[in-house]
Amino acid sequence: QRDWSEQDAALLQSVAETLSIVVQQAFDLDKREMDANEMKLINTISELFRESKGQRSKDTLTRSVKLVADHMGFTDSQIYLLNEEERLLVPQIASNEHAIPVLLDSKDSKDNPFVQCCEGKGKVRIINVERTHKGDPFFKHDMALVVPLESEGETLGVLGLWGRGVDSVQFRAGDDPKLAQ
Repeated sequence: QRDWSEQDAALLQSVAETLSIVVQQAFDLDKREMDANEMKLINTISELFRESKGQRSKDTLTRSVKLVADHMGFTDSQIYLLNEEERLLVPQIASNEHAIPVLLDSKDSKDNPFVQCCEGKGKVRIINVERTHKGDPFFKHDMALVVPLESEGETLGVLGLWGRGVDSVQFRAGDDPKLAQ
């Protein structure tokens, strides 16, 4: 036990206030760096679409999705565009395991996380946040993020990201990534 003098208490309070300022400044610096990285990503994607002039939209879309996946620490990605007439999700990235069109109305598609997200009224889905013994049928044990792509209230498709990189920050239950805005 110690008896604190008023001078000791004032010194301790001064140190605590200085530390809180330093911690807040470090937090603000990290946020500015993250914001700058996100703006750089947005500018890079915008430049890809400007350079393509609409001629290579599928290739540009694929490259853009891969940039987003890398930025967020995911190793795999797929983007499905919705074909409303045929009730079909059409994959845009041909070089991965989820490169097969998905019928929205088939009985097998009801368990598909891409279909669930597409029909889920704008809900982002995070799959396998916690590691389980029984893996997900679509993503095995990989953590996945499935995001509906919407514009002016209309669903255009679904973006899927999965497989976290080794150095990636892990999502936790309750995290709400703001991707689809």
